[in-house]
Parts: sequence; structure tokens; C-alpha cells
Amino acid sequence: LLEQPSTRTNAKEGLGGVTKVVGETHLFFGCRSRKMDYLYEEQLEEFVANRTLRYLHTAFSQEEDDAYWYGGVYVQDKMLDISQRISTLIQSRSAYIYVCGDAKSMAKDVHRVLIEILVENNKGCSSAEATKILDEMQEAGRYQRDIW
Repeated sequence: LLEQPSTRTNAKEGLGGVTKVVGETHLFFGCRSRKMDYLYEEQLEEFVANRTLRYLHTAFSQEEDDAYWYGGVYVQDKMLDISQRISTLIQSRSAYIYVCGDAKSMAKDVHRVLIEILVENNKGCSSAEATKILDEMQEAGRYQRDIW
């Protein structure tokens, strides 16, 4: 994403030079502090401005956020804020999900929240069925995790 020209639109060039529109893009970026850890802030904001990236959701765990009773905010909180949309993108729009970062806590919490989102937004969907959906997405290359 960061290596693409800044003039890129929300489209992808396919075989034979044919331009293909890329679906709705959301990036959830989380770190401790905006001032210390918000890498590529200017570039990410530019991607939103030129519509390479449709939505940028930022979460700063060590900064006060009045929307959350415990102060800071995590990526999982931001995901829950738009849970219906995430569920629709997964179930109806063949969404691709990429998770990058901490395997110890963040990746597990994101996975747990994805299951929660699917269960809460799809009548009759159990936790086991939601897990199966994510497993099938992973097998199809639509749910990838680069975690350490």
C-alpha cells in the first residue's frame, strides 16, 4: 500500500491493463501513542484524501478517548464501532482481511472480535459457524495474518 503512487485511485490494474475497481477499503491502525508511534501518518492521511484508502480508523491505547470508559482505545473497539458494516463486507461482499502485528494479544483479540461480529450481526450464527467462516476465508486467502 505504501509503495503505490500517491495519485492512485481506489482501483486496481488487472491483466491486459484493464482497470478493476477495488471494493471498499478500511484500515484499522493501532498503537500506543499518536505522537510517538503513528508511523506514516501523513501518507495514510494522503491515501484517504486521494481515495486510495476509503476509511482510516485509528486507535491509540495510551491516550484518553472519552468514547471508551477505560480511557484508551484499541483496534478491536474500532472494529466493534462498525460491526454491522464489517459483517456485511464479510458475508455479502467477499471481504479480504489482513491482520498484522502482535500475536500475543492483538491478533487473538481481533480474531475473537471478528467471531463476535459475525455472531451478533447474523441471526442464528453460532460461534462455531463464525469460526468456520473465518477458517474458510483463511483457506481461500481472504483472511491472512502476518503476526509475530
